[in-house]
Amino acid sequence: MCMSEDSVDQLIRELEGLRVQEQAILRRLVAARARETRNPETRRSHTRDGTQVAGFRIGDRVRITNEVRSPIGRRVNSRDRTGTVTKITRKRVFIQTDNGGSMNRAPTNLQVIEDEAQ
Repeated sequence: MCMSEDSVDQLIRELEGLRVQEQAILRRLVAARARETRNPETRRSHTRDGTQVAGFRIGDRVRITNEVRSPIGRRVNSRDRTGTVTKITRKRVFIQTDNGGSMNRAPTNLQVIEDEAQ
């Protein structure tokens, strides 16, 4: 099948138009993601049953705000109070602490750590 030069030029112009549209959509997507991460009300995670726990996602770094019990044989330190979210259910958030322990807390007893320098 032989195509005329005009049809090739037309396809090139169409492709360039699609690239411009793609760039515009990507810019909107980046802006939407930035708004989402800045606004705590949009930070929501879905659990397996479809419910939401506001403010937490698997992989988030968190600080435990209520009492942490002393591990056997040593005192509680700051690494027992910080960790990473590993699982979320309707009422509990499961955490792997920086010291390697596992625990769960109600969402009201956790605070998302936005910056590791804090």
